[in-house]
Amino acid sequence: MVIDKIATDLPKKLVYEETAKTEQNEVTLDFFNKFVTMKSGLDYSCRLTLHKKLIGIGAPVEAYLPDVAQKFQTQLLLPKNMEVGNAVGAITGSIMEVVEILIRPKPGLGVMDDPPCTMHSPIEKREFETHSEAVDYAKEQGSEMATKRALEAGADSVEVLVENNAMRASMGKEWGGDVLIETKLIITAVGKPRQFFEQRV
Repeated sequence: MVIDKIATDLPKKLVYEETAKTEQNEVTLDFFNKFVTMKSGLDYSCRLTLHKKLIGIGAPVEAYLPDVAQKFQTQLLLPKNMEVGNAVGAITGSIMEVVEILIRPKPGLGVMDDPPCTMHSPIEKREFETHSEAVDYAKEQGSEMATKRALEAGADSVEVLVENNAMRASMGKEWGGDVLIETKLIITAVGKPRQFFEQRV
């Protein structure tokens, strides 16, 4: 099933490179099916020759790609350290959008437990009566911004990560303990890119 799945998807991408179209009909599906299964119909059969070599990465490729290469009548190349190539690609192949938002207490009020603050985001400057309200708003706004950017960049199934970095200074017990200098929120939206033939029109 894995071999047939690869052998089916690969020509779809090759056709897209040649024609910039992805539409299929019963005729193309019949050709694909005859090619993938290597079975002859009543009056005709299909063979497809690939003019490029296949390069395999990932631990299981030796189990599947030799048969795929044989179907396409092409050469299979298995690079050194191929078994970790897929893991590297999973990391480097992600779409990532980052939004940074800065929150600072009003001058002289950072020693309070929940001081009034000013939020600075990429799209606005806004005042809040408490630090916690500013953080909640910044998380919501930053997540929406990062997610929107990632989706527009072609990501799918976006995951949002929020990093909350608070900078404090020690004033000593006689001065009321720690004072809040600023809080920086780093909101990251990460998602795998949609395949070109699945992208929305």
